[in-house]
Amino acid sequence: MGLSAHIATISLGVVFILQLFLFIGSTYNKPLLKDIYFFRFTLGKIFYSFGLWSYCNGSGDVTFQCSHPVGGFIWTTANGVGILVASLRKYDNLFVLNFASYWIAFLINFISISMLVIRRFQPLPSLLLIGSTFLSFFFMLLSLILTILLSLRGLSTAREISKNVHGEFSSATWVALMCVLCLFYSTSWHITKYLLGHTRRVRDDEIDDEKSIEKN
Repeated sequence: MGLSAHIATISLGVVFILQLFLFIGSTYNKPLLKDIYFFRFTLGKIFYSFGLWSYCNGSGDVTFQCSHPVGGFIWTTANGVGILVASLRKYDNLFVLNFASYWIAFLINFISISMLVIRRFQPLPSLLLIGSTFLSFFFMLLSLILTILLSLRGLSTAREISKNVHGEFSSATWVALMCVLCLFYSTSWHITKYLLGHTRRVRDDEIDDEKSIEKN
C-alpha cells in the first residue's frame, strides 16, 4: 500500500474523530466542550455561541450556561438572541436537515471504515467503498454549507435590528471544513484507483485478445 493509499485510509479515521468533537461541542459548560461551536453572536460583551445540539451564553471570557442538548437544535429557540434572529424561523427545517446531515455523514463514514477493515480479510466491491465515501462527503459538505448560510443569514438579520451585533465562525466550522477536505481526498483517491484499475484491466484484455488473434 502506497503513501497516498495510507493517507486516504487515515483520512477516514481522522474524520471520524473530528466528527465526535462536533457532536460533543457546546453540550455542557465544561472546559473544551463549551469552546467547540460553529458560530458566535456578540452584542457588547455578551455572547451567544451555537453548536450542533445547543447554545452557550456568557460575557467576555466567562461562559454562564449552556442549554440542554436537543436533537435538531433550532437557533431561534435560544433565549436572548432568538429575537435577533427571529427571521430564521422560516428556516427551521434547515436546522433539522443540518443536524440529520451530520449524523448521516458520521454513520456512513463509520460504515466506510468498517468496510476497509473487512477488506483486509475478504474482498469487497470497490464501488461499495466509493459510494460510501462519496455519500459521507456529500452529506458533510451539505451540512457545512447549511451551517455557513444559516450563520450568515442570522448575522445579517441581527444587524438589521442592532448594528452592535458582531459574529464570527469558530472551531467547529473549521473542523467541519477539515472533515469535508479529508473526505474529498479519500473519495477522489478511491475513484481514481478504480478508474485506473478499470483502464488497466481493459488494456490487458485487449492485449490478450490481440495475442489470441495472432496465435490463430
